[in-house]
Amino acid sequence: MSQNDSSFADHWDRKAATRKIESNRKPVASEVIARTQNQIDGLQNDTNMWGKDHSDEIAHLEARITELHQASAQEQMTAQEQEDAEWTPETTAARRAIWNARVQAPGFRVRDKMRLEIELGFTLDALKRQVTRHELRK
Repeated sequence: MSQNDSSFADHWDRKAATRKIESNRKPVASEVIARTQNQIDGLQNDTNMWGKDHSDEIAHLEARITELHQASAQEQMTAQEQEDAEWTPETTAARRAIWNARVQAPGFRVRDKMRLEIELGFTLDALKRQVTRHELRK
């Protein structure tokens, strides 16, 4: 296998890992809010250009955006609480040791980070957050 073939295969491996992560996630509130705002903009344009009355639909969509903002804030708080409950100081220290051992091993490349996150079941960002939270800095 030539160097080009290897980098080509690595590229597609990274794309597959990204697709796996993306397929498992539900749309975040900001995406739904943006789509809903686009609907409102379209209805307002229709009102301005053609004089059609969409005030009820617009009010309904604006209420939906308010609900989404509230749900998003609550969801973020809940997710953070769940993460905090799962990541005890002992768990954090153990995961940090595993992470450090893997990234310091010969042959580890920065481009392998996403694959390692999938394999271990947590992200480097979450690990950093919890190390800071538990004040485990050296």
